[in-house]
Amino acid sequence: MFSPEAFITATRQLVAQSNQWSLEELNMRVEVGVTEDRVDSFKIQGLRLMGAECRKGNTIAVVDEVSTEMQTVALSWTREPSAPTAITLPVYLYRDRKNLLFTLDFDPGDVEKTVFYERSVAVTSNSALS
Repeated sequence: MFSPEAFITATRQLVAQSNQWSLEELNMRVEVGVTEDRVDSFKIQGLRLMGAECRKGNTIAVVDEVSTEMQTVALSWTREPSAPTAITLPVYLYRDRKNLLFTLDFDPGDVEKTVFYERSVAVTSNSALS
């Protein structure tokens, strides 16, 4: 994708305009492993989770592998706030972590959020070119 930041911004603006919602009201929701097409979301393939793996839904767990491939990710915009227990992870363009694209909220399960931050867990969108 030529400009991922612009794509994310465009999807947010589209949802806000289509529903007559304010941009400030919208929060991104992530679902991992989605196979069906839905009109309220867009799918991304090829994301990698550095320092963790995604399990059922959007629950993440610490693993020994450097990175794990994520199943198809469905992103959508909603007016519902993220769960207070959610952990916010950065999504970088490359694994060198120089270009931050956006953030995604995941469920840390039974693991303390600080464990993920201490391990610098992050999502990368393109590991082939870094």
